Amino acid sequence: MGQCDDFLSITPVKRRQMTEDRLCWTCLGPRARCRVRQNTSEGSSCSNLSAVNKILLCKACTEYGKKNSKAYSPCNILMCSMKSHVADHPPLDKMLPSLIKLIPDLDPEKIKVQTASIQVNVVQQQSSAYKIVEERKAESVTGKKSNKADPVTVDSSSGEVRKVSNEQITHETREASIFIMQVLKIGQTEALTMFDTGANIHLIQGKLGEDENLELISSKPTTLTVVGGGAIETEYGVFRFFLGPTPEGTFKEIIAQGIPSVTGHFSHADLSIVNNELVNRDIRFASEPLPERVGGKKAQLLLGIRDPSLHPTPLFQLPSGIGVYCSPFKDIFGSTICYGGPHYTFNPGADASTMVMFAQMVSQY
Repeated sequence: MGQCDDFLSITPVKRRQMTEDRLCWTCLGPRARCRVRQNTSEGSSCSNLSAVNKILLCKACTEYGKKNSKAYSPCNILMCSMKSHVADHPPLDKMLPSLIKLIPDLDPEKIKVQTASIQVNVVQQQSSAYKIVEERKAESVTGKKSNKADPVTVDSSSGEVRKVSNEQITHETREASIFIMQVLKIGQTEALTMFDTGANIHLIQGKLGEDENLELISSKPTTLTVVGGGAIETEYGVFRFFLGPTPEGTFKEIIAQGIPSVTGHFSHADLSIVNNELVNRDIRFASEPLPERVGGKKAQLLLGIRDPSLHPTPLFQLPSGIGVYCSPFKDIFGSTICYGGPHYTFNPGADASTMVMFAQMVSQY
């Protein structure tokens, strides 16, 4: 391990993906040998935890373990992929002696360069998010560039500004997020489908409607007005089809406006680690089909708020921050489970997909 350039040069996220179910993320030993299974509902812990110097254990992960009643061993700093934890990681020169003891064949030169670069890159990515916010503040029409007001805590019912303790505050994550999506099979096409409560109509990629010979109930193109101003010519007519079956055995009517491109490109999201987290949260999902992936292309079907029963219902939120939902439709993996929100495994450099949200249809069909 200590001589493996691939292992030392990749990010913690990639390390975790590479070593999933093979390496203990605490002591870095073989997982099958060191993990002690407490019971099926409470996960497992590292049996070699006492052999790992505390300086190598992520402080934030350790605190999480103390608050969590389930069996939990904190991540080794080399395996912690949470960007928000980096600020608490000690300097490399203080960790190095303990790392060498833990990994006897470790090449200090390699780990020094790669670990430092990984941490610097993560900090820069996190800082860039704040930089954008600060730049926008500087360009405010108020012109109050020197305004540095303290954060305000507001009661959403009364509007009252309140003083609260730090224990009552939860912070927004800085992780990359995904929209609620599924890969559904429409004819021969694996169609990336997005659920969007900001759209008041359904949209379908016109080429998909034509390729799969969907019913065309109007061949007349439509002009759509975009929220905030402007208009888009759809170039396609209106398609209709029935999608299902739902758990009740019904098939939902979908009337969707054809359009050349529904969304921008979504980066590929591998859901294997999210699925493992879900099963650790509730062992009952271990016997359920789960989605393997989403993204990797443009969405070809967008289901708006015209029929709320088409949208997935929220189940709960996982500790990492991502939400778990149940869709009325089974995807190509045979699963009704879908996810939405932030997770540390999602690509922070994902292409910004411009969502098209519509106020009204100018030319009715």
